[in-house]
Amino acid sequence: MSLAHHPSEELLLDFAAGRLEHGPALVLKAHLGACPDCRGETARLEAVGGVLMAALPAAPRADDALARALARIEAPERPDLRAPIEVGLPELLAGERLGPRRWLAPGLWLRRLEPEGRSRFNTYLLHTSPGRRLPRHGHQGAEYVCVLEGAFSDATGRYGAGDFACGDEELVHEPLAEAGEACLCLISTQGRLRMHSLIGRVLQPVAGV
Repeated sequence: MSLAHHPSEELLLDFAAGRLEHGPALVLKAHLGACPDCRGETARLEAVGGVLMAALPAAPRADDALARALARIEAPERPDLRAPIEVGLPELLAGERLGPRRWLAPGLWLRRLEPEGRSRFNTYLLHTSPGRRLPRHGHQGAEYVCVLEGAFSDATGRYGAGDFACGDEELVHEPLAEAGEACLCLISTQGRLRMHSLIGRVLQPVAGV
């Protein structure tokens, strides 16, 4: 698969170092699943980080470190209590807590991923029917998007399955789902959307984003 849009090297470095919050990291992981080039670059960055960590002075070891390590090895394996992945959802979302599907308009629905604690990001699946345009809106902060199915376009370009989009508070757009196939995206936005249309302001309380 030849992808047109990728995360920056700085964002890949933040991911490799574990500095991204769960929502943005999940969106980036969705892109990595479709992009061998970015997977390779992430592996390289992780390897560099490993070398740098290995060069650090050794930390003092606690007196009971060996005993605690052996206790973990001998402890019985915990059962996997995660709910099985729903039919039709990507394996990436296995174990995630998904809220109910919220119908916003014919052919337009949203499902939020429930965060495990406080988070600056709203993360959700957004399904748009072919040819539908989303209300014009802006953002309070960063927005990360990975297209899972279909395609959409806006002022910044066309994004097909696997493509990664990144915006900020300066981005104002009204994405248009491509004709012929519904568009499904995994999105993580910092703060709430800034709606620039009446229909958007009407739908926002229902969507919760």
